[in-house]
Amino acid sequence: NALMEMASEMVLARNRLVRWVEDTMGSEEGIDPVLHEVSGITTGLQEEIMKMRLQPVGALFGRFHRVIRDLSRRLDKDVDFVTVGTEVELDRTLLEGLTDPLTHLVRNAMDHGIETPSHRAAAGKHRRARLTLRAAHRDGLVHIEIEDDGAGVDVARVRQLAVERGLMAEDQAAALTDSQVTALLFAPGFSTASAITDVSGRGVGLDVVRNNIEKLGGDWPLGVYL
Repeated sequence: NALMEMASEMVLARNRLVRWVEDTMGSEEGIDPVLHEVSGITTGLQEEIMKMRLQPVGALFGRFHRVIRDLSRRLDKDVDFVTVGTEVELDRTLLEGLTDPLTHLVRNAMDHGIETPSHRAAAGKHRRARLTLRAAHRDGLVHIEIEDDGAGVDVARVRQLAVERGLMAEDQAAALTDSQVTALLFAPGFSTASAITDVSGRGVGLDVVRNNIEKLGGDWPLGVYL
């Protein structure tokens, strides 16, 4: 952190020096190559220091092995936890900030999304569920996804709760597409939990997760895919 602050100050000082030389000396012969060299060294130093702060997302993903194992026992669910792209790197501050949102999503998947082995078997699915955390570079950005092969979103129940909780009239809810209905999951305070427990959101909706990610400078696509 101290090196980052010093590098930032150095960049500011470099910029002031360049402006001063341009204002007072113009394009003096011999000074431009020196300024160019100082500028390049300063930029390179800042980039190298920023790289020192990078850590692989595997350090974050690895924390969830125990969480999922403990919840599997507690909820009587059989889950295979898969991580992809653990070598992708992020600034350590971002990794720390992502811990709570990802914990919320993992617990939600375990509690609400993934079924018990008997329910999965009855639905013709493999008794062992799969929960995947994936990181990847795309278009200059880091994308982090969480995916489970559980029951998905109960659109009818979300539509019903939206009416019961006064978010909209019954005819308005009936006119919504499935995608519009799932977007309601991000409404402030909206939760599908029939009872508040300490397993998943504890009565707190996905809007908190979205807000935390946006505070980190991230985008939250309205992407609950059925």
